[in-house]
Amino acid sequence: MAGEGEEIIETMIFARSIWTLEIDSKPTLAFEARKYREADEICHQKWLRVELGQQKINDVPLCRADSDLRIRLARPDEMVLYRQAAEADKSSNDKLVYLIELDVVVSFR
Repeated sequence: MAGEGEEIIETMIFARSIWTLEIDSKPTLAFEARKYREADEICHQKWLRVELGQQKINDVPLCRADSDLRIRLARPDEMVLYRQAAEADKSSNDKLVYLIELDVVVSFR
């Protein structure tokens, strides 16, 4: 019990939530973060735009310089896809899981 003039500061522990990154209103990636602010930071990462610009669907880049990136809480079906991918690859806790099927990159060596 706090005395007069003392403030009780509660430690809040946030569970990790699964978030979806939408590119131009299309659900594209799922990932985990504790808070909205943490999840939203990914939209502002230059490396992510570069990575998404290199990925293609039907030979069209996923992301352009003017693409709108937004996050929201994942829907149940997106959560299932994320958890399946996370279960299949336990090498890292920080996973970005594509919710779409990308073009196959062919490498000629």
